[in-house]
Amino acid sequence: MLEATPRGQEQFSPTSELPYFKIYAAGVFHRGQIQVEMRPPRKVPDDIVAKITEPICLGRDEKRKTYSLIRPPHVASGHLQLAIEESNFGTYMAVNNPVDRDKYGNLFAKPIATSTLIETADNQLVVIAQPNRLTASTGKGYFNVVGGFPDADINYEKGRIPDTNLYGEWDPFMTIQREVQEELGLWPGELDVQALGVVFNKHHISYQPIVPFIGRTLLTADEISRRDHESGIVPRFIEKDQAVIESLLLDYPAAHIPTGLANLLLYGKAVYGKAWYTDTADGMQDAHTVFTALDRQQKSQYVKDGMQHFYDLSRAA
Repeated sequence: MLEATPRGQEQFSPTSELPYFKIYAAGVFHRGQIQVEMRPPRKVPDDIVAKITEPICLGRDEKRKTYSLIRPPHVASGHLQLAIEESNFGTYMAVNNPVDRDKYGNLFAKPIATSTLIETADNQLVVIAQPNRLTASTGKGYFNVVGGFPDADINYEKGRIPDTNLYGEWDPFMTIQREVQEELGLWPGELDVQALGVVFNKHHISYQPIVPFIGRTLLTADEISRRDHESGIVPRFIEKDQAVIESLLLDYPAAHIPTGLANLLLYGKAVYGKAWYTDTADGMQDAHTVFTALDRQQKSQYVKDGMQHFYDLSRAA
């Protein structure tokens, strides 16, 4: 278990900016060190909601409720403070539509998500290959981590209860433990989790705040690989090794999902220290500068090379 952020210590204020994500807060936080303030949902005019959400939510579960972050988080006296309101997936789609985001984005709170790396008993880190339509032909995928959105719904038929504590406040630990159970088949009692802060994913599709975690289990990589996984989830395993972690972050960062990169970077900061974090973040900035100078064909090859690099560094148990 990592040492928790001590009382009185504040980290990353103001925001730390990287090419693919912002870091709003960083540290190591146990369940009792996250304070959630629940606020009433904001009221957006019905005509604007309909204009934005209806064309892009057709066929989606847009009424399913989730939670949103309404202002940047704050770390004080060793506690991570989050201001949260209830929202839904229609709002999520609206906020993440690049066409309307600049015009209407300030009317909607940003839906918050969770993600986690998982340390196994045999010193592996559980990650996933994130497939999409661009990689379906090769069968490969981008480097990413397990995660997902809070559930604010009650659905007895589906066995769904809100990710909230006894006071009705969102509990991010419940969210990530449920997501790990759904995606990897690990039960909450098999996973010890700590939060690593809050980041903001600047990817044009997943434009949202995220609470990254580190989870630890007494299961081995082989045992996890034999669990029932959610359809589309491809678990892979990398060595818990500083050189491997640095290679994933520095060699092809633009080829991967910002959520996974941010989770890995904050994990490295917690394990290897602030100087390591600073050097690695600078290296990611340098790598991004090189990437932006490439032409379109070179960028396409860069992404393919990055996915192959991830597969070379990782394994399927």
